[in-house]
Amino acid sequence: MLFAFLLSFDELPVALFLTGTDGATLPVRMWSNVRDEMDPTLAAVSTLLVGLCVAAIIGTQTLQRRGTRLTGSDP
Repeated sequence: MLFAFLLSFDELPVALFLTGTDGATLPVRMWSNVRDEMDPTLAAVSTLLVGLCVAAIIGTQTLQRRGTRLTGSDP
């Protein structure tokens, strides 16, 4: 989790460098939203992204456990 956070920290400078001031990528919009105004949209997008990641992890773990039970082998 810490490694993913540190890697995502690099997204903003890269997006700012590649798009310039006219670009509107998600990291640039999030940064300008936090810097300029407090809008619940940023919290909603962040919650959605975290929820999708948690759902993907739970789904992967469920499929792995189901596959282990079907084959009868320990990981």
